[in-house]
Amino acid sequence: MVEEPLKVGDPWSILPVKNAKYARDLIEVHLSNRELDALEHFDDFPNLEVIWINGNKLKNLDAISTNFRVKKVYASDNLLENIKGLAAYKFLDTLCIGNNKLRNLDKFLDFLVVQFAFLE
Repeated sequence: MVEEPLKVGDPWSILPVKNAKYARDLIEVHLSNRELDALEHFDDFPNLEVIWINGNKLKNLDAISTNFRVKKVYASDNLLENIKGLAAYKFLDTLCIGNNKLRNLDKFLDFLVVQFAFLE
């Protein structure tokens, strides 16, 4: 049986000009509905504020953990088992993670309460 290679997505794929200035200036990335198994190179984009990654096959959000300035994450319809990758997100005001495979829902809810209590 031949194993299919992982489909990996990164913000560089959507930039018309691939250089450091454009990476720094990018505040919104759309990588939805691409059947992605993993993400990479998000640490090259320090000013991201909005991440669209719904409709893929992602199991975690670890690859976006360094993007602490993010305000909105759209990650519905994936295979997410946890959201630990969002632990450093201090400015998050929108989190859409419906239709995933989140486990230990009680721990997940505790995490949300602690991390996002400032929204009250």
